[in-house]
Amino acid sequence: MKGSYHFTLEGLRSAEDHDITSAEVWQVLNAERRVIRQLGETSRVIVAATAGGRYVAVMVAEDPSDDGGSSAVVAARELPPHDVPAYERLLRRRP
Repeated sequence: MKGSYHFTLEGLRSAEDHDITSAEVWQVLNAERRVIRQLGETSRVIVAATAGGRYVAVMVAEDPSDDGGSSAVVAARELPPHDVPAYERLLRRRP
């Protein structure tokens, strides 16, 4: 599920507030080993490890102003340590 992504101002601020770099967000969005969970009709969370070994969750939402199907990054934060084992279990279950 590769797609076209762009940052919103809210997404940039969220990443900055959680000490997540834009490069880390792009690493998560383009990671081969990632977990994607639908949060609603138009939003989802993508979780992956960055090149630096941080586990980051990125929330994206479909951009209603774009008919091309792009999604906007609206939030990003580091995964709490107690959530990392669940992420690893989900990766192991993937075909």
